[in-house]
Amino acid sequence: MSGNIKKIVEPNSGIDYSLEKDFKIFTLSKELPITTYPSYIRLGIVIYCVKGNAKIDIYSNKHIITPKELIIILPGQLVALT
Repeated sequence: MSGNIKKIVEPNSGIDYSLEKDFKIFTLSKELPITTYPSYIRLGIVIYCVKGNAKIDIYSNKHIITPKELIIILPGQLVALT
C-alpha cells in the first residue's frame, strides 16, 4: 500500500480500505451509508457490484444492482437501499 491508503483491521466492519475520510471501499452493501428508507444523501457514492445483488431506489425508481454494474449516486439524491 502506498500513499494515505490504510488497511482497516476491524474484523467484520465491511470496510476494507480507507483514504482518511474522503474515500472508502465497502465489500458489503449493508455497510453503505444509505438507509433502508428514502432519504437525501449528503455525499457522492460510486457503487461497483462484484457479486450478488442489491435493490436500490433512486427518486422512486427501483433497480436491482447486479454483478459488473456501476452506479453513481450524487449528493442530494433521494436514495434507499432495500
